Amino acid sequence: MLRRNRFTEEAQELNTTSTADISFILLIFFLMTTSMSLERGMFRKLPPAPAEDEAPQVVQKENLMVVDILADHILLCNDEVVDTKALVERVADFASDEKHVINLRTADDASYEDYFAVQQLLARTARQMRKKIKISESELPQGAIQQEGGAQ
Repeated sequence: MLRRNRFTEEAQELNTTSTADISFILLIFFLMTTSMSLERGMFRKLPPAPAEDEAPQVVQKENLMVVDILADHILLCNDEVVDTKALVERVADFASDEKHVINLRTADDASYEDYFAVQQLLARTARQMRKKIKISESELPQGAIQQEGGAQ
């Protein structure tokens, strides 16, 4: 009886012709069914670039508010230390007319989280103030409403 030596016997080859096809089909399946999350940035409307022959815009000091963000979560509003609530109140008082400019500056060692939090706070407060200004401009005085009602 002949003994078969398992080390000298050649192993049978696997048929791999369909492996590439299956891998390609799985790749397409997962690419089509996976939702790609798009990172959303912060939408800001920047002022247009000035023309070359246009003079730089001059802002009056009374129409300028400077907000500084320092390290360790310190906020300065016109060189005075404030917290976020006081900053919202100051911005709301300051932004009552349309000719205001708020300059947001950061120190080199300030954190990104502080910058984005203050920027969102300023944008939200300005949005709310614009809504209040538009509502107050669109409201008619009480006497005008009664006169219109009586004329009909």
